[in-house]
Amino acid sequence: MITAHCVECGATFRRAEEQRWKLRCIGCWQRRKSSRAPRFQVDPLRVELADNLRPLLSLCHPDRHGGSMLATRTTQWLLSIRKRVGNVPP
Repeated sequence: MITAHCVECGATFRRAEEQRWKLRCIGCWQRRKSSRAPRFQVDPLRVELADNLRPLLSLCHPDRHGGSMLATRTTQWLLSIRKRVGNVPP
C-alpha cells in the first residue's frame, strides 16, 4: 500500500501500488459519482456533421463536376465546416 493525495481536496488516502488510476479519496469519488454530471456534452448535430463530411466532400468535389464554380465553392464551404467541427469523441 502507498499513500496518495486526492486531486480534488488534497487529502491523503491509501491505495495499492498497482492502482495508479485511483486519483481521488473515497469522499470525493462518492460526491463526484453521485452528482451524475456528465464530463462533456456532445452536440448531436456536430457528430452527424463529422460523420458525413467525408462522403459529402467526395460527392461534390470539383474533379467530379468538371471544375465547376459551384462545386468549388461547396467544397470550400464543407472544408471550413470540417475545421470548425474538428474531432468529435465517439
